[in-house]
Parts: sequence; structure tokens; C-alpha cells
Amino acid sequence: MNFPNGLDFIGASLFVADSEGVVYTIDPTGAATPWSQDPLLAPSQPACDGVVPLAVGANGITHDADNVYVTNTNFGRLLRIPVNADGTAGTVAVVKEDCALLAGADGLLLDDDGTFVVAVNAQNRIVRITPGGATTVLAEGAPLDTPASLTIDEVGGGRRLLITNSSFFSAADAGAPGLLALPLP
Repeated sequence: MNFPNGLDFIGASLFVADSEGVVYTIDPTGAATPWSQDPLLAPSQPACDGVVPLAVGANGITHDADNVYVTNTNFGRLLRIPVNADGTAGTVAVVKEDCALLAGADGLLLDDDGTFVVAVNAQNRIVRITPGGATTVLAEGAPLDTPASLTIDEVGGGRRLLITNSSFFSAADAGAPGLLALPLP
């Protein structure tokens, strides 16, 4: 692995999205094997007019019973990779690609209702995407400052989205790394 980024356990195997454009599996013994190297996972810094100043492909990763889902940061993509009956990767398909809305797609989670929540770091935005590709902006702008990772917390009968605020692209005197909470319905 050259640029390991997102992590997701499926059974006893750890799936790792490597931002050089590979999804690896790591078995319980620690052996890493490329699982998918589809070109749709690859980075290209000039993609989406260079919104992201680095070459970052496969990034956020999650799964459901039949598929692995991965974001591609440079291209603003949410990708679906079917898991074949023998555990190998199926043909990668684009769920959503949108430079204006998703360039900088980073952290990814699958909500209980079957929608995806994406941290769009380079645009300081949190987006919800339906399995059919419809999008809703949940939050954007301050205090978001290159949001990266996401998880849902249930507390006091309510739900909230916890967001890491990396401040990765901010000037040294702007923004502050930290943890944010966004109430969810």
C-alpha cells in the first residue's frame, strides 16, 4: 500500500481504500491483497479543475450486504463495487459523479435509511446521497474546515453526525482541527 486511507471491516477481513486507486483486503494474518484496481478508483489531480491540490483517488469506504462503496476524491465520485459470490470484486459502477458538489469527497458512511453521507473536504461540505444518486447538502461552510471522517452517534434518544475537522487546506492561522457534531433527524 502506498496511500492507505479509508478502513472498513467486512467479516474478518479489513478492506482498505488506498488513494493511489486500489482497494485492498487484509486477512486476519495481516496479508494484504489487491481486491479492486479499477481505473475509476485512480487519482488525477487535474480532475474537477484541480479543486483538490493533491492526487487522491479511492478514499472513504463502507459496505452493505452486497456491495462495497468508495469515494474518489479527485473526481467527486461515489462508486459501488459488487461483492461476487466468491468474494472477489465485481464491475465498478458510478453511483454519483459531480465535480461541483463532490470534488474532494473523503469520508463516507452508510446511514440506516440506505443513504450515504459524504464529507467533501475541499469544499467544506457534508452531502447526503441516495442510492439513486439524488443529493442533499446537510451542511457547508464554517465551522466545517476540510471535514474528513464521519460517524453517527446516538445519544439521548437523538442522532448526531460526528465530523473530524482536519483544517488540512487552511492557512496556519485559519481554522482549527477538531471534532464537530451535526444533529440528524
